[in-house]
Amino acid sequence: MQPGTSQRALCAVVPLALLLAACGPTTPVTGGPTPTPSPEPDLVARLDNLPVGVVRVQQEPGSRRLLAHLDMSGLVPRTAHAVQLRRGTCLQRGGPLLAAFADATSNAAGGMSADVLGPAAPLAGGEYLELHLVGASKLAAGAVPIACADISATAPTAGARMTATPGYKPFGSVSITYTASDRSATLAVSLQALVGRTHHAVEILTGTCTALGQVVQPAGDVSADAGGTVKATLALSGMAGPPPPTGWVVVVRSGAGDAIGTAAQPTAQAQPILCGPFAKAA
Repeated sequence: MQPGTSQRALCAVVPLALLLAACGPTTPVTGGPTPTPSPEPDLVARLDNLPVGVVRVQQEPGSRRLLAHLDMSGLVPRTAHAVQLRRGTCLQRGGPLLAAFADATSNAAGGMSADVLGPAAPLAGGEYLELHLVGASKLAAGAVPIACADISATAPTAGARMTATPGYKPFGSVSITYTASDRSATLAVSLQALVGRTHHAVEILTGTCTALGQVVQPAGDVSADAGGTVKATLALSGMAGPPPPTGWVVVVRSGAGDAIGTAAQPTAQAQPILCGPFAKAA
């Protein structure tokens, strides 16, 4: 700077771009107000498949007829279910039908402890047993069973675990966030591996997933996209209070709310396909 030249004079003659850099600090430009973080959920439910249970297939000593004993939980109360024995495995379904049993019926609590008879047939192992959503008279060709069990080739009369059919095992989670000011709550639903473009009722119930209780709150329906994924938010209103830390479960049903009937008269579409207990987030 030449003698006698002031900082103010220099700022008056330099270009604007240099003026901003040379004549003092500037205020940085921001992208707007900082977003408010979403509240942490009160409870989270990790969902597992329903129904589940154990089956044991044996031959009656005299008649050689096949007898299947099913111990199941997580079914719709008082509903009939077709039972079939096929060649192959649950993972590689589609083998020939070896035996069609009498329908197995769930009890008033949605459990099952049933003995059902089939025809006289050999039981050598290498078979799988299917439990279907509906009874034999309503069963459509190619229907996917709601539970399946592989019969052991080395111990065909041993108990076998029945679980959801491979390839049809959805999973996911549901979180609940309560707002005390208006006694409302928000459910954040995240599900995967559902059948694409299907619709499912979501409900909150008392009890456990093996002994479902009364409906606390119907939450509404969710819809899977073409890939079988659900990302949805459901609003609950008029709640009596905050969700208890234990004692509630969330259920995702086979069909949408307008297809599941009522608690007194449920339809086959009321079958729970996912269930999990609410608990504090880890």
